[in-house]
Amino acid sequence: MKSKIFIIAVALFVLINITCISAVENTQTINNTLHHNTNDFTTLNNDLNKNTTTNQFHKNYIYNSSRDDGYKSGILINRNNYVLDGKNHVIDAKNNARIFNITSSNVTLKNIRFINGNATNGGAIYSKYGLNLINCIFENNNANQSGGAVFIENDYSKSKLTSTFINNNANNGGAIYFNSTTENNSIKSKFKNNTATRAGGAIYFRGTSTGNEFKSGFYNNMALEASGGAMFFYTLSQQNIYNSIFQHNMAMYGAGIFFYNQSNNNIFNSTFKYNTAKSCGGSIFFHNKTNNNTFDGIFKNNTGLTGNGGAITFKDESTNSIFNCNFINNRAGEHGGAINFRQTPHNITFNGNFTNNHARYGGAINFFDSLDNIIFNGSLTRNHATQIGNGIAFTKE
Repeated sequence: MKSKIFIIAVALFVLINITCISAVENTQTINNTLHHNTNDFTTLNNDLNKNTTTNQFHKNYIYNSSRDDGYKSGILINRNNYVLDGKNHVIDAKNNARIFNITSSNVTLKNIRFINGNATNGGAIYSKYGLNLINCIFENNNANQSGGAVFIENDYSKSKLTSTFINNNANNGGAIYFNSTTENNSIKSKFKNNTATRAGGAIYFRGTSTGNEFKSGFYNNMALEASGGAMFFYTLSQQNIYNSIFQHNMAMYGAGIFFYNQSNNNIFNSTFKYNTAKSCGGSIFFHNKTNNNTFDGIFKNNTGLTGNGGAITFKDESTNSIFNCNFINNRAGEHGGAINFRQTPHNITFNGNFTNNHARYGGAINFFDSLDNIIFNGSLTRNHATQIGNGIAFTKE
């Protein structure tokens, strides 16, 4: 009987050890498989080189610091008319590298999520020429200088930008930096929680902007130290159509849009709500002369905290402007609860309504200088000034 018990015990011991050995071997196999199937930037580069014109990928890729040091400045794309479809997969640079360095023209990237890119210019993408970005997501990318997510070096024309930009950061152009001319583009995207230390919380335009259509949403973007909480235009802006929503954006000047140079022949058919400028221009700040602009849409609950123009500030002369929009509940710390004109306006027509706007001087509108052919067909309702002019004030410094 004792012999039988002993034999059974030995058998159980052997079986347990075999099971344990098998489990260890299986674990090693799984680990080896995971390691073998890790899709790093080196693998992505090899995958992209399999096809010279059109490519797709069906897996995620992640930067591997032990293998991908050669891709710090981004994986090179140098084929014209190249199309890459990521099938909604993710490329994660782990805050160690840029993702793509594009030196060719007419490249189209679609259905890709770009996260944690990091570079001097263009945290996720640097493109020498224009490119199409369709149904992509750019999230948590950073640039030490310009273009937290994307940096476009040369002219950008006749391109489509229909993507989402969230939590990207840079010194200028928290999400995108256009270094040169932009012309006849369609920008229909969402920009949320992007930040620029200096200017252009979401987008910075360095060159002339002409004939572009903006049909986008700008939410909670910030320019911390300077101007253009959502958008900053350094050079001439002309013949653009702004059919967008600007909401909860912040800057020192121009919480929604800041125009440093002239703005001519533009159509502003947009909604501006709850934007805050620490100084002037709760929604829009025009630093230079403006000509032949049309303003439609709604300006509501925007604020110029310590300065002028709760909704709009014109620092220089404005000529041939038409205001068909409604201004509701906007506030300025000093002049012009809704609009402030710093210099003489010429041939201005007001067709909209001003309701419940507040300032020290000019609850609705303040004019600092003389007037030249002003037509007012709108209405003034319950606007308030703590000093002069509940509706309209004429002040001198």
